[in-house]
Amino acid sequence: SAMPLVSFGGGSPHDCAKGIALVATNGGDIRDYEGVDKSLKKMLPMVAVNTTAGTASEMTRFCIITDEERHVKMAIVDWHTTPDIAGE
Repeated sequence: SAMPLVSFGGGSPHDCAKGIALVATNGGDIRDYEGVDKSLKKMLPMVAVNTTAGTASEMTRFCIITDEERHVKMAIVDWHTTPDIAGE
């Protein structure tokens, strides 16, 4: 069984952790998952600890990652990016 990833913060730290956890289990590049339901496997186990309020990233399937090469914010919308546990 894989060690869980734990993120602390708000939207950006949670989304970053989701991206890392998704690529860790599915391979490839984070850009491969831009769009809707592009992954084949669930991300690594994840615990999201909220320290702010506002984005709900700790409990949604949405993941926004900045692609600095293309100067865009990529939307990854995938059921495999929902954290296993969320708390505050």
